[in-house]
Amino acid sequence: MNPNHCVSLEIAQQLKEAGWGKETEFWWTEGSKFGEHRIETKETLDKEFQLYKYSEKTDYNYLIDGCRFYPAPLATEILEELPENISIKNTRGGFWRLIYGLPLQVKEGIIEQNTKIVDGKNFCDALAKMWLYLKKEKLL
Repeated sequence: MNPNHCVSLEIAQQLKEAGWGKETEFWWTEGSKFGEHRIETKETLDKEFQLYKYSEKTDYNYLIDGCRFYPAPLATEILEELPENISIKNTRGGFWRLIYGLPLQVKEGIIEQNTKIVDGKNFCDALAKMWLYLKKEKLL
């Protein structure tokens, strides 16, 4: 698995802390059983830890046998959770920029549209940062 096809470990940790609830195909693992930091498929983890599942969503109790697990969603998995009014641009230097148009506001008789811009070193990280922002602001 190419790590650029899903979120980075740092972003995966933030998603877990923010309460990412969607089932994902890939998971970052951290601990001795799988090596220091690796991406594993849900299928591999299901086989390894069948008895440790704690919910019907096939989530993992993020610390099992000394291993920690973090959801590593693909771009398509994150896009399904985001609203449609997001502009996506690939900027120079290989960074991705996402722009979310917040509702229009009227200030002193002038209509303004607030925007939130996030950047990411890969497409999945940029999408996840937007999800994290929208979740924090209670816009999801």
